[in-house]
Amino acid sequence: MNLRRATATSVLGFTLLGLLLPLRGVVADIVTTNIYLVAEDQVRDEDTYVMSTSARVDGVIDGDLVISTGSLTISGVVTGDVLVLSHGSVRVAGDIGGSLRGVAREVIVEGSVGDDVAIAAVSTRLSGTVARDVVVFGGSLTVDGEVQRDVNGRMISALIDGKVGHDVDIAVGNLTLGRAAVVDGDV
Repeated sequence: MNLRRATATSVLGFTLLGLLLPLRGVVADIVTTNIYLVAEDQVRDEDTYVMSTSARVDGVIDGDLVISTGSLTISGVVTGDVLVLSHGSVRVAGDIGGSLRGVAREVIVEGSVGDDVAIAAVSTRLSGTVARDVVVFGGSLTVDGEVQRDVNGRMISALIDGKVGHDVDIAVGNLTLGRAAVVDGDV
């Protein structure tokens, strides 16, 4: 990572944390650390605000997760929303009860998202299940899982090779509908 990007990421992270510090008496967890880990047997009972180099959630966060990090992997459960700012990858192999929103270089959803996915990323792949809508801005989008409502956004290329419950309404340079594509609405 070059110095300019590292500086920009640090400034954004510290700005986010600065905005959240007045909430210290309201929320249970405000964490700044190199590596943030919620182990498989751990349960965090409150909304969690994190600034870290990398993060992994194998256990349970019973609330929202707001995080500025280099990379994030969720193989456990976040019962609320996830708001992420990442210069690396975001991988959801577990379950998010609410929405996934944020900015990242790469987003991979292999698990489930209970509400919406709203992402700006260079690359987004949805192989799991999204219970509501998807909004993506970025380079490429691959849907080879299930989106139960609409797919919206603007991107350079998109591959729809899964199930979309309603409409696909995207501005795209190159759209491919794969053999397994099922769109119950309009494209």
